Amino acid sequence: MRRQRQTKDEWKNTVAAQQASGLKISEYCAKYNIHLQTFYARRSEINKKAVQTTSKLVKVLKSKSQLVSTVRKRLAKAVF
Repeated sequence: MRRQRQTKDEWKNTVAAQQASGLKISEYCAKYNIHLQTFYARRSEINKKAVQTTSKLVKVLKSKSQLVSTVRKRLAKAVF
């Protein structure tokens, strides 16, 4: 008989439970009848989403005085 699919939150809990158990992944999966490749695939999905949500680029703007200073320096070095 086929197992019922786990939700994303249930997989997060399963991965956390494995880590807290102190068992190797293969031992944990054997104990709870989880297919090893499925466990690795779901863990990978969870980790990718965690990285995507935590790492965002932020645009850094210079102040007007910094921009004016940079332009003046570049103009001073420019050859016409």
